[in-house]
Amino acid sequence: MKIRQCVLCAYFLFGSLALAAQASPDLTFGGHALGEPADIFFSKATTVETKELTIDYCKSLLEDPKVKEKVQQRDSVDKNGGVFVLHKKDFSVLDVDNCRQVQAALKGEQANVGARLASELGKGGALFAYGRLSAFNLSVDSSYSETVSDLERRFGFAGQKDTVARVGWPPLQEVRWEKDGVLAAVWRNEFTGGAVLIVGLLEPPYDSFLRGTIIPASSLPATRECNTSDSAKKVRISPGVIAGLKLHDVAPVYPETAKQNGIAGVVVLSVTIDECGAVAHVTPISGAPELIPAAVTAVRQWRYRPFISSGQAVVVETQLRINFTLSH
Repeated sequence: MKIRQCVLCAYFLFGSLALAAQASPDLTFGGHALGEPADIFFSKATTVETKELTIDYCKSLLEDPKVKEKVQQRDSVDKNGGVFVLHKKDFSVLDVDNCRQVQAALKGEQANVGARLASELGKGGALFAYGRLSAFNLSVDSSYSETVSDLERRFGFAGQKDTVARVGWPPLQEVRWEKDGVLAAVWRNEFTGGAVLIVGLLEPPYDSFLRGTIIPASSLPATRECNTSDSAKKVRISPGVIAGLKLHDVAPVYPETAKQNGIAGVVVLSVTIDECGAVAHVTPISGAPELIPAAVTAVRQWRYRPFISSGQAVVVETQLRINFTLSH
């Protein structure tokens, strides 16, 4: 009888393990699950600064007459040339483009919403299509090895190592998982020591991006040259869009002399970002002379995901605003 009981115990034990191995992967990040309807996502998402619900914040922002006026001024400057000066009280203008992405997601259109309007995601963004959350693209503070271990726990098996190319990106050595119509990939963030994670549903429009193309090791170039010459194709994009592409930043060091003299304010910089996402050129536009060197030094160390236009990585021109605030 005891032997039979042991056999039955073993049967149920191995059966449970088999069911566990077949279970669907855990696809919840920051409290949001892959496949979650967009309206549910934004009923929970909060902004970084105010912690206000994103859907309420965006509604009030886009209906604000003062914000509309500022956006018109910005668009006019972008079209006709010149310098658009944005004061601290008007910083919400930077969220207009992001809020338009929120609207697109709620309408069932393709959209990319940065973590500024979904602070619980940490860093990175959420990609939407067909009215639901289709993919995550996140930079995590956990180490690369910790992130790989977390994905192994979620998917129930070890990932496969491959070198993969995606349109506009340099070749990446990553660990990949695929199960139940979902693909996840992790690679090391060389700038922060953490990891970059993408995970999404293997269906249009993001399936080809998620899969990438596996590259034989023998065909990999030693380095990738990034074009920043005057003849390179350049695209001018808004500060809101470039903020959603940021992988790594360095906070400026507040100059002690500026602190002692009570100097604060915004430094506006014209920035060129090369095809690989590195800051290639920085030109000061406005700001206190005492603050400009610190802003330039910090921004030169920032890194972005390459910006894709017509299927190719392009050189980007944009403006960055670095805020120096005295603590009281």
